[in-house]
Amino acid sequence: MGWWRVWRASAAFVACAAAGLAMWVYALPLFGDAEPWDGNVALYALATLVAGVLGGLLSRSLWIPPVGLYAGQFAYCIAGYFHHSGGGANFFIPLGAIFLASYCLPALIGAGIGVIVLRGRVRPA
Repeated sequence: MGWWRVWRASAAFVACAAAGLAMWVYALPLFGDAEPWDGNVALYALATLVAGVLGGLLSRSLWIPPVGLYAGQFAYCIAGYFHHSGGGANFFIPLGAIFLASYCLPALIGAGIGVIVLRGRVRPA
């Protein structure tokens, strides 16, 4: 793998992780609640889909955008749970990890759309 592909994949991972982190940091103004899945779920799914498409266009990979998005969101969940609960273990962390995995499915679909569009497999009729 050439350095350009590695750079592109790394940049897509970091960009998607930053997008996932931003979705949680700005969840209240964007989605209407402190946690995105408690607010406007359709807008949250659309945001993850768009992040997946952009990540797929940048990385040309199907798996990098959803994994990056998951990493950014999970990092905020871990930091948020420890920050807001005063530290210590929280039994909601495994449940949140499962929810995040299911909410990253639109990013996987979006990455697939981005990869297909980039490779030119979708041609006008």
